[in-house]
Amino acid sequence: MNPPGLLTLDNVVVERGGETVLKVDHLEVIKGETLAVIGPNGAGKSTLLLAAAGLLPPQSGSISLGDHEIYAGNLL
Repeated sequence: MNPPGLLTLDNVVVERGGETVLKVDHLEVIKGETLAVIGPNGAGKSTLLLAAAGLLPPQSGSISLGDHEIYAGNLL
């Protein structure tokens, strides 16, 4: 079994103002890997980073840092 990624997002959905602004099926960053987040204005870059940092809880899904889950469940 592989060790957990440094950062893992599974089925994460973030809504603002009743609209889905971010949907991530699966994102995993492993040790030694470099991740660049690029895209046009409004694509969800800041929302992704805020959710990954635990500053913006998603409506559903799970976010883990290593083997520590910082968010799991569904707020709906």
